[in-house]
Amino acid sequence: MANSDNTGVPLQPLPDTSGLRVAILIPIHNGLSYTQKTLSWLEQSLKLAKSHPNIIAEVIVIDDGSTDGSGEFIRKQHPHIHLLEGPGNLWWSGAINMGARYALNSLQTDWLVLWNNDIKCQDDYFDRLFAHLPHQDPHGLIGSKLYFLDPPDTLFSMGCLFDPITTRSQLIGTGQKDSEAFSQPRQVDWVGGMGTVLHRQVVTRIGFWDDRWFPQYAGDADYCLRAKQAGFTITVLPDLKIWNDTSSSGLPHKNRLDLFLRSFIDNKSWFNLRTQVLWVWRFGRSPRGWLNLLRLYAGYVGGFFFWKILELLGIHRKGSEKKSTPDGWLMEWIYLLLGLRLFIYNKVINRLPFAILKEAIFCREWNFCTPVWIGGKFASANIRSSAPTSCWMVG
Repeated sequence: MANSDNTGVPLQPLPDTSGLRVAILIPIHNGLSYTQKTLSWLEQSLKLAKSHPNIIAEVIVIDDGSTDGSGEFIRKQHPHIHLLEGPGNLWWSGAINMGARYALNSLQTDWLVLWNNDIKCQDDYFDRLFAHLPHQDPHGLIGSKLYFLDPPDTLFSMGCLFDPITTRSQLIGTGQKDSEAFSQPRQVDWVGGMGTVLHRQVVTRIGFWDDRWFPQYAGDADYCLRAKQAGFTITVLPDLKIWNDTSSSGLPHKNRLDLFLRSFIDNKSWFNLRTQVLWVWRFGRSPRGWLNLLRLYAGYVGGFFFWKILELLGIHRKGSEKKSTPDGWLMEWIYLLLGLRLFIYNKVINRLPFAILKEAIFCREWNFCTPVWIGGKFASANIRSSAPTSCWMVG
């Protein structure tokens, strides 16, 4: 029986075919230079997979309101690609939904492959994937082994584990050099939206991605956890390797008050308050989840004002702007007073452990899914452990 999502669009039944149809979904919004490189790498890998004539692979790009000529470039240079156009407010989940509906209904696709426009796969990625798909259980999702593009031998993630009691996620292997410890398939709780492969039966069973409550960050994690709750498995295959350019992800505040305040409401920010609250509400199974959420934001706010105070003393965080901001000295002293008040509240009233506050201030590994400094760049990771974890920053 056909299924429909919250828009009422039905999924048509899949007819009998002699081969498998695979659709690669790539949501974009500007970022033309990234898209150009990604499509080149993608097509190179697809050409090396021609030894699987029983598998038909098609690329679908969902251009959500780009203004940098991305759509025109794809039409002229890649006319064989299916180009869908959005109004500019779809975000990641909405764009994936548009591409998935088109693939499942118009192309009668068997398998969906979630892709990004800032990733590079190994040359034989699709050759390996296509060799595996005929033997893959449709009740299982596949995740890829993710690396940082720079440094390329450092793991970004090999899947994620989730604790519903604390609502903390743990990205497996983040920041670690690749080794034998990450050479075997691994069952996980969720994977990011890069190189995720799922059968149409998953969508038929649980519906589409939640573009209302998780339009950007956590959209991939939310979908995977819902799939797990419905009885599907998620396995990361280490032979499917992808490198992610993290320079285009997130909304850094750069110690600017306007960007800091915006980070609480912007869909591009991992600190979007609505997203974090809904995550704990949907998947949390204990009051500890709410306590950890309070600690997360206390550390985030405290860290911001702490560095504002240090800037007044001429001390700047590595990589931050050293120029005077247009806020003026009056605002700088307001930051100072607010920062002192916040630290007194955290230490005396809220009784946060000093170790947690210290970790938050110095932006190293936090005890919750947050940015960490790896190889001279900020990356996203979860929980300080021997096997740490785009947290949700993957979309």
